[in-house]
Amino acid sequence: MVGVCRLPNDSKISVSEAGGPNRRTQNGWASLPVMTYLGVEIDSEQLTLRLPEEKLTEIRALILSWLHKKVAVARDLKSLVGKLENACKVVRPGRSFLRRMLDLLRGVHSNRRLIRLSEAFRSDVLWWHTFLEGWNGISMIPYGDSRPADVVVHNDASGALGCAARWQNGTYSTTVQHSPATRERLGDGPTGLDVSQLGTIVQQLFSAGIAQSTRKTYRSLWGGKDPNIGSMPYLEYVLKGFRKLAAGKSRPRLPITPSILSKMRETWSKIPKRKNAAMFWAASCMCFFGFLRSGEIVVPSNTSYDPAVHLSYGDVRTDSIQNPTCITVAVIASKTDPFRKGVVIHIGATKTQLCPVATVLGYMIQRGSRADPFFMFDDGRDLTHERLVVEVKRALERVGVDSSHYSGHSFRIGAATTAAACGLQDSLIKMLGRWESVAYTVYIQTPPAQLCAVAAKLVS
Repeated sequence: MVGVCRLPNDSKISVSEAGGPNRRTQNGWASLPVMTYLGVEIDSEQLTLRLPEEKLTEIRALILSWLHKKVAVARDLKSLVGKLENACKVVRPGRSFLRRMLDLLRGVHSNRRLIRLSEAFRSDVLWWHTFLEGWNGISMIPYGDSRPADVVVHNDASGALGCAARWQNGTYSTTVQHSPATRERLGDGPTGLDVSQLGTIVQQLFSAGIAQSTRKTYRSLWGGKDPNIGSMPYLEYVLKGFRKLAAGKSRPRLPITPSILSKMRETWSKIPKRKNAAMFWAASCMCFFGFLRSGEIVVPSNTSYDPAVHLSYGDVRTDSIQNPTCITVAVIASKTDPFRKGVVIHIGATKTQLCPVATVLGYMIQRGSRADPFFMFDDGRDLTHERLVVEVKRALERVGVDSSHYSGHSFRIGAATTAAACGLQDSLIKMLGRWESVAYTVYIQTPPAQLCAVAAKLVS
């Protein structure tokens, strides 16, 4: 089969033919078995679309240069993703191995930002290196429903229960293999639950220490097991009852106020390892003055750092190097931002001993500009959420404060409490803490003396 098309005299389409050089007839018609258009080679004999050889060679060389990289500038990564995204038009499974590359660019606003490349990224690059040539090319005539499938498989999965599949001559199912800690927390639990068993199972979960407010967890565990449950009103009544039983059993979390921060600063100033002390102090100031959750600025564990999710060096900036008055913190992901739209937190200077701008910039000078998690120990280890809470509790104990009712969230609670005491408007407090409802009022803890003074004001 030979494709025939009319070419104008000034056409710049690249034409090649397996049998010899390009040809053009006197009347302007030319037979074009193979032609390249917009970077894609069109073969009218084999009815395929593919990357031309010169572009294939270029992409292969580019991929080879990325195989062992650990850090890259955002501009270079965007260039790589752009070339591979264009190749995905004729490399059918390529899009699946581009997703994690795109995730690294999520929330990156500067082309000069250094990005730490994950192991998952390098695995995807390896796929492109191995299979690009073999998967290069797609059919111009996609197969429709005219060809019957050899095997039809129906499958479904539940994050809590397991997965199963069914086909013509068989079935398959398996359960989720929970970690030992999760099994100890959840218990084995019976299978094939019905409505009458919900009360018992919910009671077991309460005994295991799972919060009474985790309603979605109960729905995901059993909502799909019995079609008769529907909207699960029985479960709602069970939870309502346990909420009453659990009332007063929640562990109170006290606020960390500026006066407590000052005491923590003094005790950290006496630590021999000054770089680590500067890191703890900078993290505390950033949480308090930024109304931040501690989990938004540190990593969950030493092996879980992901530059597309966690706070990195390039996410913290200042308005001026010579005379800084403000820093900005780009929070990529948070509890109330599941789609990772990101938000930029502005923290101003106070020109006092409790100055978050001076504290954070001082830590950045000691830390250096490595493209890693923002908060790191002097030996290169990441500051985890658990370690930060431990160090905060230790500092509180050293200054004579009972740390049992303090946690990483105490900074956020203290910021809301202090802001209310200073007379800030509710709308501003709500905006600073990124609260979408009046839930922030739960964090504002009014001193007893202020409450007692209300009676005198009512009669004055």
